[in-house]
Amino acid sequence: MKREYDVAPGEQNGGLYEKIMAVFLVLGLCLTRIATAAAQIFLVLAAVLGLYLWYKNGKKLFVSDEANKYIIVTCIFFFTTLFSAIGASNPGTIFSFALNDWFWRFLIFVLVAAFIRKRAYLENMLSAAIMVFAIDGMLSLYQFIAHKGNFRGYGFGGNALDLSAIVCMFVPVIIVILLDHRFPALMKKTAMLGLLGAIAELFGGWSRGAWLVSFLLGAFSVFCFARNKAKTVLIALLVFCCIGGTILALPHYTARLVTTFNTTTNGSNLARIWIWHSSIEMFKKAPVNGVGLGNWEQEYIAQGYRDLQKTKGRLPHAHNNFFQILAETGLIGTMGFLYFTFYFLYHSFRNWRLKSNPYDFLIFTTVLSMVVLFGSTHLTFALASVVRTFWFLLAVLLQLKQTDSELQGSQHA
Repeated sequence: MKREYDVAPGEQNGGLYEKIMAVFLVLGLCLTRIATAAAQIFLVLAAVLGLYLWYKNGKKLFVSDEANKYIIVTCIFFFTTLFSAIGASNPGTIFSFALNDWFWRFLIFVLVAAFIRKRAYLENMLSAAIMVFAIDGMLSLYQFIAHKGNFRGYGFGGNALDLSAIVCMFVPVIIVILLDHRFPALMKKTAMLGLLGAIAELFGGWSRGAWLVSFLLGAFSVFCFARNKAKTVLIALLVFCCIGGTILALPHYTARLVTTFNTTTNGSNLARIWIWHSSIEMFKKAPVNGVGLGNWEQEYIAQGYRDLQKTKGRLPHAHNNFFQILAETGLIGTMGFLYFTFYFLYHSFRNWRLKSNPYDFLIFTTVLSMVVLFGSTHLTFALASVVRTFWFLLAVLLQLKQTDSELQGSQHA
């Protein structure tokens, strides 16, 4: 039986609770890179409101069957990583890490899936996130130009690669909003602003990984949603050519691009290879349950895995989601992580092929970009703003799917 509200939370009060929850959640997301403390306050307020609504609804959370399955799979993955506390010298730290990095950041997914049902609110939440992202991207380009390319633009704050990981998730979202008829005109205007912000960030963030992932998923999105629209395809090709031509015309960018697959002289690439090797060595030390969730850096520095001649400077993580999970949580956590990744990718892709809708397609590209593609060269699961954006996008997309009258009508026909 499909799990859903007989009366959605907040409808008894004119949708007031739902509106307040939507505001708290979108502020908690959008302020993450601007004012972290303020973002945390809004997320705490959202959690308190969610607790109140849970109590008000008979101590039950009602979510769709699809969202419920995603929640279960995610929790299975999270719990498999907790086995790494067995035999560790700091089990308290491991459980604290899991509570903050896993469950607390995942809460935004649960709250959206359980309490936001009105399509207009979902569209406004996604539009607000795109607008803030666009400004963030434009700011990163300004910073890059203002400092004459001496360091990457980082936008509102944090590591520059945080924003690069976020742009990889947003590029397909923006393109599909522009191409699919299900999204209203106002969202399409916001998406145009988001597209400009994404292009700005790609130049300002100076991330080779973001260039490759954004181009790959951007082209894939255009192919899937505009292959029968000759004019749209030509416009997309023109945009891609302009971006590519600009990169090739600027020696600074061309030199950066050609080092992408250089594994002999490029220091950044070599450092990643060596720390991946170190991660495998850590795994060999504790193959069953790993060296402990959140303990990678401690092991790397203290146990002699770091080679100063091969990896210059301090490296706080494995620069790869899979190697990090493998070293920290062993076979148990890795199996949970692979199950989580495969489930999300397989079910979203299958549902998209069966039902031909933009929501499952974007769930697929969001997971593919954040977890697999960009996550192959950077530890995206350790970045608060990236993880929070990831869970927010997945939840909003799932809820938009649930509120799509065209899609629901076809299912009941």
